[in-house]
Amino acid sequence: MPSASCRVRGAPAVKRELQALQIDGSTRLFGIVGSPVTQVKTPQLMNALFDASGIRYERIFEPTVALSRRIFCAPTQYYKTGVVFLAYLNGFQPHFFMLGGHHGARPPLYLADVFRLADAARLLRDPALAVQRMRLVMQTLGL
Repeated sequence: MPSASCRVRGAPAVKRELQALQIDGSTRLFGIVGSPVTQVKTPQLMNALFDASGIRYERIFEPTVALSRRIFCAPTQYYKTGVVFLAYLNGFQPHFFMLGGHHGARPPLYLADVFRLADAARLLRDPALAVQRMRLVMQTLGL
């Protein structure tokens, strides 16, 4: 059975929740009206683009499957560690630090796997920078 946060609730329940909601500077609101996939027809548009270009979907995305499975492996609540680590390796942030110490929520082997799989999927923008940053993280961990 899905968790309470994953269950679909009826309109009256959602309305009660919204009325009780206290909005402050940290509140994130997301809304979807209707079915976005049906309305924008993204799968059909993407399939048409792939067909027109002659590029196979599998060729582009297949190398990322192993990486995504590793990032989202159990316990899944720590997937952000992998996402932030990739951002750090790719130079999108100057450090690999997460509030609450979540940068340490995954073991070094997990970080090594994310690095290796990101490289195999050709997702490292600057491989030399990624290697340098990977070494720094491993040295910090005493490895």
